[in-house]
Amino acid sequence: MPSTNITLDQAAEFLRSRDNFLLVTHKNPDGDTLGSALALCLALRGNGKTAHLLRNAQVTALYAPAVEAFFVPEYDPAYTAVSIDASVASQLQKNYDGFPIGLTFDHHASHRGYAENYYVGDTASCGEVILAVLRTLNWHITPDIAYWLYVAVATDTGCFRYSNTTQATLQAGADLVRLGAPNAEINRKFISAKRRSRLLLEGAILGNLQFHDKGRVVLAFITLETLKAAGADVYDLDDIANIAAQCDGPEVAATLREMPDGTTKISVRTIGEANANDICAKLGGGGHARASGVSLSVGIEEAAALFLEACKS
Repeated sequence: MPSTNITLDQAAEFLRSRDNFLLVTHKNPDGDTLGSALALCLALRGNGKTAHLLRNAQVTALYAPAVEAFFVPEYDPAYTAVSIDASVASQLQKNYDGFPIGLTFDHHASHRGYAENYYVGDTASCGEVILAVLRTLNWHITPDIAYWLYVAVATDTGCFRYSNTTQATLQAGADLVRLGAPNAEINRKFISAKRRSRLLLEGAILGNLQFHDKGRVVLAFITLETLKAAGADVYDLDDIANIAAQCDGPEVAATLREMPDGTTKISVRTIGEANANDICAKLGGGGHARASGVSLSVGIEEAAALFLEACKS
C-alpha cells in the first residue's frame, strides 16, 4: 500500500474526523514515544474521542504507573491505529504484527513511509510534533498534557543539552512550563535521578571504553554479564548511549548492547563532521545526523568490527 506524506493541517484533520484511536509506540519505549502518546491520548479523550495505547510489555517501571491505565491488550480491526516516533515499521513495539497504521507522527529524517499517511516534523522530538498538531486543532492543552509533552521534549534533548535543541525546542519547553508542566519535578524524576544499579553500570561502561581510529571513535560495551553484575535491567538503560558521548575528543561514540537473542543493538552519537545517520545507514539502520541506531544479527565483538568498518570514510 502506498504511503502518503501529508501536511500538518491534513494530519490534524485526520484526528478530527476519526475516532476509536489505538496509539502504537516503539520497541524499548523512551520518554519521547511514551510522553507523546500519553499526551495525544489525553488530548483525544478530552475532545470526545475514544483513545488507548496498545500494551507495550517493554515499558519500564519509571513509566508503567502512568501508562497502565491507558493500555488495551491487543489490536482490533475497529481501531484507527496511529504510531508515534518510529521511522520504520520494524521499530514498532514487539507485539505489532503488521496491522494497518492509518497515520504516523515522527521527527526522524530517515523516516520510511510505512503507514497509510505520515507526518514528519523537523523537530528535536516527537513531543514537539504532537504539540504542533494540538495547536493546529486548537485543542486545549491541560497541565497533564503539558506534563507529558515536556517529558517527551526534555528526555529526547537531554534536558535541552543536546545539539538537536533549537530555538523552537526551547520555546516549546517554555510554553509547556507556562501551560503547567512542573519542569523541576520532571527533570529530577526522568533525567537526573539514578538508581544504584545505574551508577554501577555507568562505572563498568566507563572502565571498559575502547578508542579507535587515533581516538576519533570511542566504543562502549554493555554485555549481559555487565548488566547482571551491576544488578541492572532495562530501566537502567534509558539515555545510556550518551555516557560514551560525554568523552571529549572522539567524533563518534557508539554504545554496543548485547541482546538476549544473540544480536547486538548499537546506539550512535556524533559531533563535528561525522554523521550518525550515514554510518548506521551502511549497516541498515538510521535516525538523525547526531543520534542514530542499528541492530545487527551478530554477536557484540563482530558487531564492533562491522561498525568500525562502517565508520571509515
